[in-house]
Amino acid sequence: MRYVGITFRGGTNPNFNNLEAWVTKNPYAQAGLYGQCTWFAWGRFYELYGYDPGFSGDGGSCVKALVVAHPDKFERSSSPKAGAVFSAIGHNHVGIVIAVKDNTITVQEGNLDGITNTFQDVKKDW
Repeated sequence: MRYVGITFRGGTNPNFNNLEAWVTKNPYAQAGLYGQCTWFAWGRFYELYGYDPGFSGDGGSCVKALVVAHPDKFERSSSPKAGAVFSAIGHNHVGIVIAVKDNTITVQEGNLDGITNTFQDVKKDW
């Protein structure tokens, strides 16, 4: 799979002070889905790339929607690369690949407690 190269704009951890990524532009925030994996993946993508990933469905469909929205930049693959969005096969879940080194894949994902939270609580639930 080929992905656009990225530099991690704003660091390797979420910046929850970036209200565009986490509140004002994030469609999952507007739906009140704070803490859900989709809310987290959308916000991290926006922070890392600086634009809307083009998905707003459930976690299992995010990669498909990303590829449809940005076919010039992304394609589906089973080989992870830094900066990739992953949708879990067989699970309704989505996250971001932060790094791949040897046999170690570092991901960031939300909804680790399995519930929708307040904005204050989600800052600790990733």
